[in-house]
This record gives sequence, C-alpha cells and structure tokens, in this order.
Amino acid sequence: MWSGALLAPLAFLPLLQQPVLALGIGTLVIVGVLATRSVAYPVALAAAPAILIGLIGHNPFPNGAVAFFMFAWTVFAIVLAVMADPAALSRRALASPPVILTIALGAWMQLRLGASPDVQYGSFKLRLFVAQNLTLLLAGVVIGRRRRDFDLFATLLLITAAASAIVLAKQLATGQAQATLGGRFSLYEAQSPIGLAREAATGLIVAAFMLLSRRPIPLRLLALAGAPVIAVAFVASGSRGPVIGLVVGLLVLLGLTLREAGTRSRVLLIAIGGIVAAILVTQLVPGQDITRSFSFLFGSSGGLSSNGRFALWRQAWDAFLAHPILGIGTGGFGQIDPIELYPHNLVLEAASELGLVGLVIVVGFVVFGVITLFRIRKGANSLDRMHAALAAALFAAGFMNSLISSDFAGNSALWLAAGLGLGIWVRSSAREPEAEPVEVPTERPLPGLRRAEG
Repeated sequence: MWSGALLAPLAFLPLLQQPVLALGIGTLVIVGVLATRSVAYPVALAAAPAILIGLIGHNPFPNGAVAFFMFAWTVFAIVLAVMADPAALSRRALASPPVILTIALGAWMQLRLGASPDVQYGSFKLRLFVAQNLTLLLAGVVIGRRRRDFDLFATLLLITAAASAIVLAKQLATGQAQATLGGRFSLYEAQSPIGLAREAATGLIVAAFMLLSRRPIPLRLLALAGAPVIAVAFVASGSRGPVIGLVVGLLVLLGLTLREAGTRSRVLLIAIGGIVAAILVTQLVPGQDITRSFSFLFGSSGGLSSNGRFALWRQAWDAFLAHPILGIGTGGFGQIDPIELYPHNLVLEAASELGLVGLVIVVGFVVFGVITLFRIRKGANSLDRMHAALAAALFAAGFMNSLISSDFAGNSALWLAAGLGLGIWVRSSAREPEAEPVEVPTERPLPGLRRAEG
C-alpha cells in the first residue's frame, strides 16, 4: 500500500516533461471549475486570451482556436447552469420576442444562404451568428437571472478591461506598443483596434456604474483607479465609433440612475475619475490618436466619409432597392465589396442581404429589447433597477456601435445586453410581493379558567 502511494506521483512525470500539455490540462481544469460556478466567467473573461497574447508578444494559438474555445466554454457553462437550475432559462425567457426573433433571424439567414452570390462567406457568417449572437443572448439571460451572477459579471468585466488597459499602457510607456493602420494601437498586431476600443468603452461604463451604485468600497476604489487607465486604452485605439457608443451609453446610464436615491452625490466621483483620465491620456497617448478618436465630437475632417462608410451605406441601400423583399442573400454584400465584406451598419446589412423580412426581424429585435429593459423599472426594487440601467447602457452603446461598424457577429454585444435585460426582467417579474402582516387577535382567558385548569 505504501509503495503504491509513493509511486503515484511518478505518473505525473510525463506531464512535467511536456509543460505545454501540462499547462493545457491545468487550464481545462480551471475553466471547468469556473464553468460550474457561473456563466459570467466565460462571458466576462472573453478578452483574457488577448491579454495573454499581448503579454507574450505573439499569438501562439492556431487560427480560430480561441473563438472556438470561448464558444465551447460558454455553452458548457450554460448547460451546467440549466442542469443545476432549469429556471435559469425559463419558458418565459425562451418564448420572449428577443429570443424568438433571434432564432427567426438565424433561420432566415439559412433560407437565404442558397441565393447568396458568396455562399462560402455567407455560411461562415451564419455559423458566427449562431456561435456568438445566439449563444451570448442565452448566456445573458442566465447571468441576468441571478443578482449574484450579474454582480460577478460586472466585476469581471471591469477587472478584464483594466488588465487589458494596463498591458497597453505599459507598452505605450516603454515604446513597445504595436501600431496598426493609421497609427492606432492594440495589444498585438492582429487585434482589431475597434474591438479593443469597445472593450474599453464597456469597462468605462461599468466603472461609472460601480461609482454610482451602492457597491462595496473596494469595488469603488477599483473603478476609480481603473477608469483612467482604461481611458488610455480607449483613446489609444483611435476608433471613433466606440466614442459615440460610450457617450450614448453613459448618458443612458446617468439618465436612469440619477433617479435613484443617493446617486447624485456620487457623480463627483465620476468627475474626479474623468479629470485624472484626461491627464493620463495626454501623457501616454499620441496626439494624432486623441484627435482621431474625438473627431466626431469636435468636427474634425476625419469623419465617416474618410473611411468610406457613406459609400458602403449607399451600396447597401442600392442593393436593398434592387431586391427589396428577399435581399441578395446571406453574405451577398461580400460580392459587392470584396474588401469590406459588409456595410458596417446592422440595419442596412439586414436590408441588403435579407430584404424587408430580415429588416423587420432586426428592427423588431431592437425594439423589443428596449421595451424589455424599460419594463423592468415597473415594480422592480432598487437593485434590479440599477442592474437594468447598466444593461440599458450597454444595449445603447452596442446599438450605436452596430450602426457604424462590424457585421452581425461583430455586434454580438448588442445581443448580450438584450439577454441581460431579459434575464433581469424575468428575475424582477418573478419576485413575489411581500405579504402584509396579518394581526391575529388573541383571546383573553375567561376569569377563573387558569384556576380551574390548576
């Protein structure tokens, strides 16, 4: 017996001789454990591989491996959550308009795939839509369904955005930052600056939420310290679209949270963080990136027309007019513009490729997403209303981004925010009202009764 116990560690010697294999197995164990805890982990930590690649300096993973891994991790966590609690994806949520319209959009994309002049790209777009948009919509429902999961999700988003920004800030300070086309910075060469900017914008919105809400003091300090660094990554990316998304998202957040008691006095914390962020940005970010990022707000010559957005939108509109009912087919815009592949506008993409049917589905998804978010405020408690305000801010930012850049799958953050709102709505509407205390009259004993019992 003792000899077997002494020889057991020798079984791990092959793993020690292959550190990559050992690291991979260790990673699978960790992500498996986290998946059993909450769906918030795979969703909020989606940017973790980019941080790792930025630290290494190159991408060691095969093409598409990271995307497939995050998809599998998210689906695994959703399945575990539903097995543990079937109410995590209740029939009420699955029968809601946002979920039904998303499934309908995927089905219509499949039906219109055969008519596409670029079937290969259309098939790729369809797979991405299912793997990202539909999956994140359901994941958002599971996360929003429980307050603990939603708070964990927001905290992890802030930590991830801050970690990503610290890596980029260090690269900028040491002169090792990698500039892409137009002098825009990202964590590594193949990373999209727009994706980094959107991640940073989300981090800033979450930081503002932390400062406005009744969060524990450590989380407030984290938000106050992390926001200026995140602002550096946001501006260094030189992406103009996410600036509009951030402004609109913050306005929605402030408009919904300032109605809550005690939040107005906390706006000063946001002002302090903004001042520190402005100082730090001017010290670390090149002036050309600052000018480019805020060209929308200050009327610089570098507007939408400078990157061909107006031309793409006109091409999509012309395609819609030529095929108004059914569209040119899923992914068909790739034949119109083989370089950009999509018109960088969610509504025009649906109209040109999927016709009036797809346009109605997409607009209906957005409308019902907004309706769901605003229905939460009726009868919900203060915490649910604050959570709904953050979900509404992320939804507004995601929608503004979808009108300026990326395609269906690239705007999956809009579907995630809709799922969060749907989960919060199910949670708040399922809350049973507290029963009024009923006063039960007590009968006074008849005179002499106790003596008789004695």
